[in-house]
Amino acid sequence: MFQASIFTKSKIANAEFGATAYTPADTLVIKLFTTTLDLNGTGTELVATGYEPLEIANNLTNFPTTTTGIKTNGVNFEMSMLEEDSDEIAAIGIFDDADNLLYRKNVDTPFVIENGQYLNFAPGDITLTVS
Repeated sequence: MFQASIFTKSKIANAEFGATAYTPADTLVIKLFTTTLDLNGTGTELVATGYEPLEIANNLTNFPTTTTGIKTNGVNFEMSMLEEDSDEIAAIGIFDDADNLLYRKNVDTPFVIENGQYLNFAPGDITLTVS
């Protein structure tokens, strides 16, 4: 499960209590990290030939409406194919288009993406919670 960042929690709290307007980003960016990612977005992003952060539209097709308080991806997201083995992936971050961390997942078991492979998120693989 992906955890909300300090930025996200602050935006939600300020909108809910104090009526501070918040406009979500039109584009989200999924990035991979070789270190754990703290809730402020500090970590070491993957550097590998072929790696590119994945930009996705922030809409109800990609992230359908929830009534449970938990959001999941509704479609398949596929990152670019690597042209070399990656270092171990320790975290995944979802950022807005201004590079603010929105959600992060520090993986339990770091993994390597091999040359010619890519990371795929099938529908439901990305589960987001504000807790």
